[in-house]
Amino acid sequence: MKTPFAPFCRIGAAVLVAAVFLLSAPPAAVAEDSTMERFLEERRALVEEREALYEAYRDESREVREAALREWRHDNRERFEELRALAETLAREKEEKASSAEALAERIAEAEEWEVPANLPEVQRELLEKRHALFIDRLKQQKEAANLPPEERREALLAWRESEAERFAEVHALAEAAAEEAAGRTPPLALPEEPDIPEGVSAEKQAFLEKRHHLMRERLEIYEAYAEAAEAERQAALLEWRHERREAFEELHRLAEEIANN
Repeated sequence: MKTPFAPFCRIGAAVLVAAVFLLSAPPAAVAEDSTMERFLEERRALVEEREALYEAYRDESREVREAALREWRHDNRERFEELRALAETLAREKEEKASSAEALAERIAEAEEWEVPANLPEVQRELLEKRHALFIDRLKQQKEAANLPPEERREALLAWRESEAERFAEVHALAEAAAEEAAGRTPPLALPEEPDIPEGVSAEKQAFLEKRHHLMRERLEIYEAYAEAAEAERQAALLEWRHERREAFEELHRLAEEIANN
């Protein structure tokens, strides 16, 4: 069910960590942070306005309701832009604090203590080991560049990523192998003939649900067709299907991004 808070989740997530930091500080420190106060005040006002609009048009058709919401967002576009700018400022301040050499040293120490669970399947265990090793190396690279100007820090990190291209490619390949292995171990659930689309969803959300349902139906058909086949044969069929339907998966990803941005 889509809630009235959906358009603000993406902006709110950008400053969640910053909010936790500020709320854990002494009251005086929170009171002095005018940026956070402005962000919370403006966000609360927009949420309340949208709730009121949603209630006023609850019994109208989806087309009328969506038109009213679009007009409201257009009329308040400057406020949304200001809210986004405040969120970016808060996120940037939090990132600067988290990227200090001291904070990175603590994160490296914590990361080096973590161990991959021994009871995982071989492919998944190898994936986590290599991904975690890259994560630690990235933290070390950030720590080395912590005192550089922002632009030089970004260039140093980009250079490091380029130098580790083979390791990133290997992790990507392992992630795909682990996903396909998990798909083969877990039979898909039975699906209805038609997707279950809640009343009042946007056109983008409806298209996303329909396309996702169609792809899930196709995967179920392949699984049923190869239910008695060897694991390797079933995995090969699933891989071939995913390759043939790659454009459909890309379209599904695009629709998901549009929904998240609205």
